[in-house]
Amino acid sequence: EPVHDRTFVLKDPSIAVQPEDFPTVRGRMTTLSCGVVSSTSVNVTWLQNFSDLPDDPLISLTHQLNEQDVQVHTLTVKKTRRRHIGKYNCIVKNAKGSAKSRTAQVFFSSK
Repeated sequence: EPVHDRTFVLKDPSIAVQPEDFPTVRGRMTTLSCGVVSSTSVNVTWLQNFSDLPDDPLISLTHQLNEQDVQVHTLTVKKTRRRHIGKYNCIVKNAKGSAKSRTAQVFFSSK
């Protein structure tokens, strides 16, 4: 029987890089990344504690394409405060469907 090289078809869209738990320290920068593979233009949103990200001047969202054609979406907290501690997910939507990342925990690491 014929062997196809494309045995694995990724779900579209899919999350190729999951956000990791991030131990942090008050006042330090915190970053979470979500790597997305999608055949069409994609909308990425972040949730904090399962709700929309609050408006926060300390939080910025950026994205760039890496060498593997994965769109890496990054949430950066410039100076981490107590209000930034919690659970984060990224939600990815395109014309074909949606995907949700694992839940990444941001927490103050004990000294």
